[in-house]
Amino acid sequence: MSSLWRCRVNATIFYAVAIGLLTVLGAGLAGHLAANKWWHNWFFWGSGLLIVVLIYFQARSYKEPPTAEEIAVAVQRKLSETQNINTQQAPSSPPVVAENKVPHSLPQGRPKKGAAQKPPEMKSTSPAGDESLPQSAHLTVTQSLRTSTRTDAPTETEVVVQTDKVFSSLKFVMQCDKPLVDAHPRIEGAGAQMAVSSGLVQDHPNIVVYSYGLSAPPFGPANPLVIDVWSKDPVTCNKVTTF
Repeated sequence: MSSLWRCRVNATIFYAVAIGLLTVLGAGLAGHLAANKWWHNWFFWGSGLLIVVLIYFQARSYKEPPTAEEIAVAVQRKLSETQNINTQQAPSSPPVVAENKVPHSLPQGRPKKGAAQKPPEMKSTSPAGDESLPQSAHLTVTQSLRTSTRTDAPTETEVVVQTDKVFSSLKFVMQCDKPLVDAHPRIEGAGAQMAVSSGLVQDHPNIVVYSYGLSAPPFGPANPLVIDVWSKDPVTCNKVTTF
């Protein structure tokens, strides 16, 4: 927790308690002067003290929402972790050792003379390809320049993101090496979408965030994600991830 956040919280607690004390003192003094019985005074001052205590604990429970900078730092950390994971080589699967099945009980009686004895069967296990765990989606990024028609952004770039997995719902982040003016993500061929959100991260205009709750068709091998970005200078947008 930063010192600035502590100062903000302490200031919030101070203001809340000060307002509560002033209110209680004014109301308590008025009630004290107008009271005719002793228990009236106890009621006025006791309820006032309780109000101040409740205001104090309510102010202490306040939590400041995360800023856009903190969100951007978390997104950049996620991008770095994903890039490090992608550069590591996947470990090879361990060799499968044949398993010998030994009979649980010996046959009853002695075998006859000259009778061929059947050797115990040897069984082995083989890996089943269909039972392997699903791997994380692989994202491929290509980009090309387009002719921009905007005066505030002379450079337009079309970024195409392809994957080998179908996303029924999507939360996607892309990072470019320079600030952007605008960005319009879309799913190629999508006819209907629900709970769609997209835009640039505040104070970090080089990061594009895009998500949807439902898309028909969804982002997948047959329907890539296309992002049109506008900028003042040529950009490279090659860091992408889903979360």
